Amino acid sequence: MFYHCLTGTLTLFFMISMEMRLKASEESSDNTLGLESKIEQILEIHYLSTSFRSPFNKTSIQNGAAKIQIWRDLPPDPQSDSLECLGYQWLFTGRGFKMGEGAKKVFDTISSITSLELRLVDVSFETESIDKRGQLKKVPRIKPYLQMKVQRETAKKISIPNHELRKLLRENLEECLKWGRAHITEKEILL
Repeated sequence: MFYHCLTGTLTLFFMISMEMRLKASEESSDNTLGLESKIEQILEIHYLSTSFRSPFNKTSIQNGAAKIQIWRDLPPDPQSDSLECLGYQWLFTGRGFKMGEGAKKVFDTISSITSLELRLVDVSFETESIDKRGQLKKVPRIKPYLQMKVQRETAKKISIPNHELRKLLRENLEECLKWGRAHITEKEILL
């Protein structure tokens, strides 16, 4: 009898413990989704609502690092300096000329984020054979062409107001590159 009571109590304890862990995990997941959405709102990185976005446009957070991936067709004759400057504009001041704010605002608003990474990708679709009868399926091939990252410490040191920084980064390519290179942590351009 004692054994059955003990077994029943342990089973009940185990079930309650599992339910509490599951609930905590769901709350953590919901919190992360909320942070991802908040980052997207601050930067105004997407023009379309979530339901209309491509699955290749996404924001994720892992261990305090926020990663934003945007599908943007690579121009026919890409200029690496122009693409680099575009990345600085989007990362430090938001996507649009009058829309969004930059990395500094993200770090000021969300204390758990330690770095912010922007990744621009081009997507091409190729066909693959499904079987020997000629059935084909389209398979996306993602090609990253710009990746850059800024750390919290670097962005927090920015003293220029966002509207002035936006003007600086958009009016003169040389100034944009000079300022951006001085404030970025990592950068990779793959053309």
